[in-house]
Amino acid sequence: LKFRINEDMKTAMRAKDSTRLSAIRLLMAAMKQKEVDERIALDDVAVVAIIEKMLKQRKDSITQYEAGKRQDLADAEKFEVQVLMAYMPQALSTAEVDELGTLLERMAAAMPSAAPKCKPGEMKAMLAMAADSPMGGGMLRMMLEPLRDMQRKLDEAKDTFARMSEQERGEYVDSMAAEFGGWDKENRQALLGMVESNFLGMPDDMRAQLLARLKQER
Repeated sequence: LKFRINEDMKTAMRAKDSTRLSAIRLLMAAMKQKEVDERIALDDVAVVAIIEKMLKQRKDSITQYEAGKRQDLADAEKFEVQVLMAYMPQALSTAEVDELGTLLERMAAAMPSAAPKCKPGEMKAMLAMAADSPMGGGMLRMMLEPLRDMQRKLDEAKDTFARMSEQERGEYVDSMAAEFGGWDKENRQALLGMVESNFLGMPDDMRAQLLARLKQER
């Protein structure tokens, strides 16, 4: 997102679009200030948070200018809102909210510490509420694709496990058990949770064998 904003600034400069250039430069300045103040490199989530804050400020200004009969200033703020909104992630559809909820519920079952803590059935309701706001919806979209990618990899792993011979499965179990002994407590607990819930999609006999070995090593 930072790269896209920077490229748009260059495009506005080449086109001599001073109004758009000014709006983008304000955003770039806010991003740079955040990086300097906190000594960090902004990721997309942080950039979206800055944009959300700037949008709120401009919407507040529009209300004040319109109340004061300063439509010229209100129109300038509205243009900046238009420029900023172009960088906000697209809101999730109802189907995508349901998909994200399903993926998070599956993760929560296997790795409780890595997913939001919710009572059964609450996850999708909370996501639907968050998706109604531009900021919340944008953050959820950023979560969805990595989780989709994780699910694709899990599906590939499940297919790989299914094609393994008995010998290959045994060798895999031996390898995982050997590595498990050197892991810290938190990572051990995470793997146990994934195996117990069959998060990895192993055949039942392979999962039972690995689970028994891991408990021995623990």
